[in-house]
Amino acid sequence: MLQNFGMEKQKIPGDGVITGFGRVNGKVVYVYSQDFTVFGGSLSGNSAKKICKILDLAIKKRMPCDWVK
Repeated sequence: MLQNFGMEKQKIPGDGVITGFGRVNGKVVYVYSQDFTVFGGSLSGNSAKKICKILDLAIKKRMPCDWVK
């Protein structure tokens, strides 16, 4: 039996993972950051997919990817 522990009643105010890219000192860098205030930093399947996607893009473009606190 699947138990949701009442989580289906919870509303998430925002996204727990933010991804993006930009330039630092003229060089392209991919970044991602996890917001620990959203459900205590727990990682959902969709959040994990976002991180994997940004890592895949960085690898494909042969650019660095960093985690931002």
